[in-house]
Amino acid sequence: IISIESRFGPISVKLQNALFFPNGLLGLDQYKDFALVEMPNPKFQQFKLLQSLNDKDLSFVVLPVDPDSGLIASDDLD
Repeated sequence: IISIESRFGPISVKLQNALFFPNGLLGLDQYKDFALVEMPNPKFQQFKLLQSLNDKDLSFVVLPVDPDSGLIASDDLD
């Protein structure tokens, strides 16, 4: 477990849960290591934070989508 001081406050990341994007994210190909973590502020608990492990200032607020919600076609999830 490592601790990162993100722009949203301190977060703890289990390195075994890290996400590796071999080609980086679109437009950010130099950033390959990320973690999906809980938002530090409970007020925003419905969101997650996709936090770069390479740059503490790079993160994205994301909204998890239930795969059974029908918002995304099941063929697109494979």
